[in-house]
Amino acid sequence: MSKAYGSASGRCVKALQPLDLDIDAGSFVAIVGRSGCGKSTLLRMAAGLETPSSGTLSINGSDGVKSVRYVFQSYGESLLPWLSVAKNIDFGLRHAFTPASSQRTGNSHDRASQIDRLLNEVGLPGTAALYPSELSGGMQQRLAIARALASGPEILLLDEPFSAIDALSRASMQDLMLRIWQERRITIVFVTHDIDEALYLADRVVVMGEGGIGIARDLPVPIPRPRDQVATRETPEFLRLRREILELVLGGAR
Repeated sequence: MSKAYGSASGRCVKALQPLDLDIDAGSFVAIVGRSGCGKSTLLRMAAGLETPSSGTLSINGSDGVKSVRYVFQSYGESLLPWLSVAKNIDFGLRHAFTPASSQRTGNSHDRASQIDRLLNEVGLPGTAALYPSELSGGMQQRLAIARALASGPEILLLDEPFSAIDALSRASMQDLMLRIWQERRITIVFVTHDIDEALYLADRVVVMGEGGIGIARDLPVPIPRPRDQVATRETPEFLRLRREILELVLGGAR
């Protein structure tokens, strides 16, 4: 599929030239590349927020977006500031994909139990009565992830979700994301500028070419799991892949 936009001058601007990409169910795929290469455009089309100019998007053999949730980079803007932590997650429960996890099928005690479980899952116990403004940036992103998980998605799309938080919080969030993925076995597509982050998290790294030319390289990441923030980053395979991807990105990945 591809994506083009009309400019104010009437010209056609190609945001993403035609590409083919298959993602296995239950896999963790990272997408890297320079700014303006089409990473977010690709993710937004997968989320149904943008319509491809040509080509098709198929999920589980069907056209259209099904059982997909999108976690934005600007977590503070995606949360509902007038609602408490608990009510932000309750919003996710009310828009669940599966009736079994929907608020409409359970009483308030059932919903409160689900909210407590989700808060514990993302490391936010005891925060249900707080408001987003009372949380740190890392905690707000945990809340955004919990709300996305509340709907029971099969596919989770994340666009630079940890870029605005400090390095230590980022490492903690990376390990949280790996734990969620391993326990839930959902499909995760993760856009990042951070090559080390991509290699630490993913089974596969898709390198996008500069200027929206499409996929320059699709690399498997044969690094054993479970992974460790220190030991994994020191392995020869990690260092080899890091060098290869860095050279691709700096060279324009054409």
